[in-house]
Amino acid sequence: VDAQHGRMVGIEALARWNHPEQGFISPAKFIPIAEEGTLILELGEKILFQACHIGHQLNQSRQAAGLSSLLIHVNLSARHFASHTLLPTLEETLRITQMPPEQLAIEITETMLLESPRESIRRMQRIKQLGIHLALDDFGTGYSALNTLCQYPIDVVKLDRSFVLRLMEGKQGELLVRAIINMARDLGLDVIAEGVETQAQQQRLC
Repeated sequence: VDAQHGRMVGIEALARWNHPEQGFISPAKFIPIAEEGTLILELGEKILFQACHIGHQLNQSRQAAGLSSLLIHVNLSARHFASHTLLPTLEETLRITQMPPEQLAIEITETMLLESPRESIRRMQRIKQLGIHLALDDFGTGYSALNTLCQYPIDVVKLDRSFVLRLMEGKQGELLVRAIINMARDLGLDVIAEGVETQAQQQRLC
């Protein structure tokens, strides 16, 4: 949601499992299990396809109603990001779903980039060449987050929820968050603040 105007500008695809017998199963349980083998690749591809398919239909409906398109965010696991099938999968998914690439944002975390920085940059550049946006998730929780903003070709910074909570802890917390937001904007990056739940938090971000 745009903090200044209150308009919805994007949505994020999240994995949820409602088991017919066991009920709701937390992603904190089934994601680590999937990451132990190759299931995380299949799950990631499934989520990517569904997000693009539903997102394209949603944006078509919004455009027909005179509304702007939403940016559809999809998270990648470390194994999915490093997979040699990622780029062909992205191209095929966009082709089949007819999703405009500029309406898709791939979310990655800093820890995914640090293992092989040069290869990560090369892979990110190829993703951007497709017209897809890149978002850095959980910003501020990694060791070298500030350097990441300058080193990697990202478009969006997602401010971790822990920073949003600091907004209400006094002047120092507010100054810290404001400095991060201003720095990201000076670098030409969009900023998303995660975990904003009150009007007071929203007002302090504007």
